[in-house]
Amino acid sequence: MSFGASAVAWHHSQAKGTDLLVLMSLANYINDDGAWPKVETIAKGARTSVRQVHRSLAVLKELGEISWEHGAGVGRGVYKSNLYKLLLSCPAECSGDWNHTVRQSVTSAEIVRSRGDNLSGLDMTHTADKPITEPVKEPVIKATTNKPHLLNESWLPDDRLIGMFVTKWPLLNMSEQTEAFKLHHMAKGSKMVDWGLAYQKWMNQAQKWAADKQPKDQVRNIVGDF
Repeated sequence: MSFGASAVAWHHSQAKGTDLLVLMSLANYINDDGAWPKVETIAKGARTSVRQVHRSLAVLKELGEISWEHGAGVGRGVYKSNLYKLLLSCPAECSGDWNHTVRQSVTSAEIVRSRGDNLSGLDMTHTADKPITEPVKEPVIKATTNKPHLLNESWLPDDRLIGMFVTKWPLLNMSEQTEAFKLHHMAKGSKMVDWGLAYQKWMNQAQKWAADKQPKDQVRNIVGDF
């Protein structure tokens, strides 16, 4: 799994709903040479149909976030898979840290660099080529203070939590559950010491509820793949 590619896709993609899940599923396989999973594999990771994957891939290509070369992947003859490349990269205002926080200001030189073409399959400039900069401090009390605090509207799950949608929460829709989690706690005015832990508990319960609604054989097949 490529957590770097998944983080870039999660924080910087314009896609929503199933289109975003398809992008996240594809990002799991991205490396410097691109990715060549079968459409069925992408559909399985996104928890959707093969037909929907084809539709979502077209949307993502129109957004300029992916490209593919027909039959340039692995396999033989007509059975060769497509070669996909992720065209997303961190914008100039991205601080370059693993939370992809937005800086208050950027220089004109950084804006010029951010407009370069990305043809490598995965642009990792947010961890390699960008100058080291101090991340912008979020106006939220850190969990290390052991003081409960409100959920920041811009809060998003980190790379570790994103990875759990494949390993622990395969029945859940990441974008829908994250939005529901934020709306629920912001409406209640909830205060937590560690919002990441609260999110993990929410998802564990949501996974259990989703599993209870599924036929046992189907759940066994889905979860057994991980």
